[in-house]
Amino acid sequence: MERVSIFLTVGSQLPFDRLVGYCEELEQLFPDKYEVFYQTACNDKTSKDNYTNHLNMDDFSNKVEESDIIVTHAGIGSIITSLLNSKYIIVVPREYQYGEHRNDHQIDTSLELKNINVARNMKEFLNYIEAYSSKKASLDIYNKAFYSKLNGKIKSLLK
Repeated sequence: MERVSIFLTVGSQLPFDRLVGYCEELEQLFPDKYEVFYQTACNDKTSKDNYTNHLNMDDFSNKVEESDIIVTHAGIGSIITSLLNSKYIIVVPREYQYGEHRNDHQIDTSLELKNINVARNMKEFLNYIEAYSSKKASLDIYNKAFYSKLNGKIKSLLK
């Protein structure tokens, strides 16, 4: 059985240990089912082949394209890139209560976006991971239509 490829990105500015921990635990629970590549911003595990602190834009885009699932903080750049590539996305917002950010703007951002899987704890994260298999069949058709419209709106705003 081929493993599901997951790209975890926490952005380029701050580490996000809670989210990294979710993916590490997922790999421990299901070592033959999931394979994660970690972009961690700053982490002491970067000596491992599947961990890096930073990626240039080309490498980032390649990771998004080759992955089945994108797991990300609520950074709008990571979210839009994933959506424009019709990827199954799980957003875990950084939370002020855990000292992960200066306020809860990532929660606010993630709750404003429609059709996005937002996980705020490990149970929700695992539920969205498990849901991937059942949603995969309809995902391609749904995402192409929805994100084609989104892409058009973004392009019109940038003109």
